[in-house]
Amino acid sequence: MLLQAIISGSRVKGWASSRNYQSLVRPVFNPLPPSSKHKRFDRAEFAEAPEWPQVWPQLSALLDNKLLIAYNAAFDRRALAATCLRYRLRSTERGWRCAMQLVKMMIGTRKSVTLGEACAHFGVEAGNHRAARDVLATYNLLRELIRPAE
Repeated sequence: MLLQAIISGSRVKGWASSRNYQSLVRPVFNPLPPSSKHKRFDRAEFAEAPEWPQVWPQLSALLDNKLLIAYNAAFDRRALAATCLRYRLRSTERGWRCAMQLVKMMIGTRKSVTLGEACAHFGVEAGNHRAARDVLATYNLLRELIRPAE
């Protein structure tokens, strides 16, 4: 299953979001994980969810020739590439940048820092491991990181 964070695409001009797209994607190749106390998804949410080929036209239009910024971009880049490969689709993004790498540099650590930990460190509301909230948390975190010191 592709991480939902990939599916929450957003074009940002300056710091104003100009277009958003969000969708769950029904897992085809991997079953949903068993329920746990940290359950992120309810199986019923996927009953009507489209499969990757149905969301790809809208998503690819957002990604085409864009520099993508994600928290833990290496994971999202691999997930997008693998899913496109499975369906013989081509992703035409210009490249990727990783917000986590910037956070690690700003904090002065080499260990990975979760989005929640980074948000707490910089006083930003964290996401909840759902696409829309995590995208917004990453956006607000980056805004905080570039804000001039007062």
